Amino acid sequence: MGVALGVTAIAVAGVSYGGCVVYDSSLLQSTGSASTTDVAGKCLEGRWPLPPDGGDTNGNSTIIAAFNSIDIGYRPDGGVPPFGYNLDRTCTCPGPSSCNQIPDAAVPCDDDAGRDNAAIPLFDYLGAASSAGTSQIDQGLQMGQYGLLLVISGYNNLADDPKVRVDFYVSNGLERDADGGIPTPRFDGTDRWTVDPNSLNGGQPVYTDDSAYVTQNQVVAKFGSLPVAFGDRSFLGGAQMVLTNAVIVGTLAPYTSDAGLPGFYGYQLLGGTIAGRWATSSILKTLATIPSGADGGFLCPKDSPYYYPLFKAFICYAADITKDEGSDNQGISCDAVSVGMQFTAVPAQRGNVLTVPEAPSGCMQNGEAFFDSCSSN
Repeated sequence: MGVALGVTAIAVAGVSYGGCVVYDSSLLQSTGSASTTDVAGKCLEGRWPLPPDGGDTNGNSTIIAAFNSIDIGYRPDGGVPPFGYNLDRTCTCPGPSSCNQIPDAAVPCDDDAGRDNAAIPLFDYLGAASSAGTSQIDQGLQMGQYGLLLVISGYNNLADDPKVRVDFYVSNGLERDADGGIPTPRFDGTDRWTVDPNSLNGGQPVYTDDSAYVTQNQVVAKFGSLPVAFGDRSFLGGAQMVLTNAVIVGTLAPYTSDAGLPGFYGYQLLGGTIAGRWATSSILKTLATIPSGADGGFLCPKDSPYYYPLFKAFICYAADITKDEGSDNQGISCDAVSVGMQFTAVPAQRGNVLTVPEAPSGCMQNGEAFFDSCSSN
């Protein structure tokens, strides 16, 4: 499907007809315009909102919201939308990067607000695959085939709340009908979204921030790691984008029925952002879940000895940040790609736990799951 188109696009961009890889790091262009401000200036405006100075901490409202759109930032015209945040508190261009890039790699300049988002140019190189993938991501959400859930608890229903709890769940879609079918979501607060068992540990959520907050109606939650799953319909196959030091921000707003029915249907999240660091080793591992063609193989050296090196080159040259924020500006190698996406979410209900088969993965190495890194030849 879309992956084959992406392979073709990369082959055209990075390979000569003689069969030799001709990688040009200039293909990885800046993620934004060069900043002309210093670290204390405008570029730090790209950080997420700070907690409120005060407010009622005795709230007892719970909000459950299911994602109904995700925008990974790909634009057919090559434009770079202002998605994401200044993750490394660094203003790259004219200042240096917060980590050491591969020699000859193009410097991924922050935009004027200091936002880090090298994933958008990476998606751009997938060309038609990214375009198809964005459509498929939304289609899968709209059809209830998979999803992402946020549960905000302890909320005081005011513009500012200095302490709420936010739990994040991967969903394997709506609860099934009696015949096993997936109903079409209504997005009116009555949809019951299942929970993937990997989002739980002993019945408790794995991905949680009990020090989240709401400031000027914007909820802000931070997670050590966060799996953003796209289901098996997107150009990423059934893989997950596992982000480290992730942040989720969204504006809480009352939700009314699309049918114009009176009444309050709960809260929706508008203008939401997910930002974080996608380790290059995690991206390379993800390739092993993406079918490479009709022969049943996957994108890894064993199954795709020609195309895998091309993908790896693009990924490694795109690395612009460290996977651990504690390693920023410590003079170490860049080992992650910065990510920023936007989303919306609408009222929903949390359903039962549902286990589905894991995404197929080939490329096993001596009985172990495939692993590679940019430091490996």
